[in-house]
Amino acid sequence: MKNNNIEKVSVIMPSNNILSPLTEISYKFSIQQDYKNLEFLIYLNGMTLINKEKIITYLNKHNIYKHEIIILYANYKVSPGKARSELIKASHGDLIIFIDSDDIPKTNLISSKMKLANDKDLDIICCSANTFSNLKQYQIGSMKLRTYAIPLSFLALFGNTFVPLAVNLIPNSGTMIRRKIKNKDILQRYPNGSHEDFIFYLLLLKNPQYIALIEKPLIAYNINKRTLTGNKLLSKIWHAKAISTARNISIINSLLLTLLGVFVLMPVIFVFEKIRLFFKNKSGQNKISFKHINN
Repeated sequence: MKNNNIEKVSVIMPSNNILSPLTEISYKFSIQQDYKNLEFLIYLNGMTLINKEKIITYLNKHNIYKHEIIILYANYKVSPGKARSELIKASHGDLIIFIDSDDIPKTNLISSKMKLANDKDLDIICCSANTFSNLKQYQIGSMKLRTYAIPLSFLALFGNTFVPLAVNLIPNSGTMIRRKIKNKDILQRYPNGSHEDFIFYLLLLKNPQYIALIEKPLIAYNINKRTLTGNKLLSKIWHAKAISTARNISIINSLLLTLLGVFVLMPVIFVFEKIRLFFKNKSGQNKISFKHINN
C-alpha cells in the first residue's frame, strides 16, 4: 500500500532459510508490519526454485497491507553481507531496517520506530529484544530480555577508545537507519564477509550519530548453537577477524581486544544493566533513552 505523504521504509532481509515453523512466523510478522509506506526486500539464496516459490507464495498470501515486495534470488548461498549490500542498492526507502529471517518482529516494530523518526535529527533507532533458543520458548513467552541502554551509554562515553572494537554495542536485526548524505556512501558500500554488521556500525560511527533506544522489546532474536551468534567460540573468532579487517591491526592484537571484551567489558555491562533494570523497575519508568554518539 503506497502512501506518498509519509516516509518510506525499506525492510532488508537476507535469507537462506526455507519455510519452517519458525521462519513462517518470521516471514508472516515481517510482511504484516502495520506501517503503511513500506517496501519489503528479501534476498532468497542457497535454496531451490521450488522452495523460493513457496516462500514467495507464502509472503503474498500474508501481505495483508499490500506492501511492495522485491525479490532477489540465487540458488547458491550468498553471505549475509553481500545479500544486505545488494538489497540496500535495490531499496528506495528514506529509512532502512534490518530484519533477520529467523528473528521474529512484532508487527508494530516499524510503526513504533517511525513515531520517533519524525525527529529528522535521529540517525539510528534501536530497541530492546527478547531472545529464545527454540520455538517453544517463544510460543510460551519464556524468553530472556536483552537491553541496550548500558551498551549505548558506553558507546557515548567511550566512542573514541578501544571499547567499540572490543564488544559489539549496537544490535543489527531490528535496527532502523535513516538514509542521510553522511551515511550514503557507507550504506552503498555495505561490507561483505563474516561479522559484517559489526564492521558496518564501526564505519557508520565514524560520523556523529544521534541514536534513540526504545526500551520496550519489539523483536525476538533466535539464538542457539546452530547460529553464529549462539556459537560463542566461532563468533569471537570472527569478531577478532573483523577487528583486524576494520582497523588494519594484527590478528593477535585483535584477539586480545576480543578477550578484553569477553572477560572484562561484557561482565561490567551485564552488572551495570542489572543494576539499572532494578532501579528502573522500582520506579516504574519505561522511558526512551537518547544517546548522541560523537566520534
